[in-house]
Amino acid sequence: MELEKVCVNITPAELGQIDVLVARGLYATRTDVIRTGIRLVLEQNASTVTHVVQGSSGFGYMTVSRDDLETSLSRGERQRMFVIGVLRFDPSITPDLADATIERINMLGSLKAPKEVVERLNAEIAGLLAEPAVAERIRMVGNDPSPSSPEAFRARIAADIDKWTRVVDTAKIERI
Repeated sequence: MELEKVCVNITPAELGQIDVLVARGLYATRTDVIRTGIRLVLEQNASTVTHVVQGSSGFGYMTVSRDDLETSLSRGERQRMFVIGVLRFDPSITPDLADATIERINMLGSLKAPKEVVERLNAEIAGLLAEPAVAERIRMVGNDPSPSSPEAFRARIAADIDKWTRVVDTAKIERI
């Protein structure tokens, strides 16, 4: 199973309570406590998630093969994909094939695709973010529409990891 890392801000009191649960042996790690909480929230709200997913392309893990897209191309069809989870493109899919066969991708989760496909998607997203109406809608919900390249994003994440690793090491904070 592929996992994604998420940062969660909680109060020291909440963290202390989690540590008590781990110390008492009710959970193996802090991560186990947090994942259990997430699972409970997802179970309680399953009908909402199911309603959003109905009629969509995937829930959980979806792989798009070259054959899938070539079949769509031969039929003159364009795919609309809605995925909650991981959307993985076969490494043999080219940007031109993706452009010719995919009308829209709505994704909540993680994209795994060939570098060239990611670059093409990035260029299209940057173009959309440059449209004043789109940029304004993004600002209205408190975000900053500032596109970058996948390489710049990876470099930013690496720099943040390096910076915060030094902070943790300097402060002698115990890693879990």
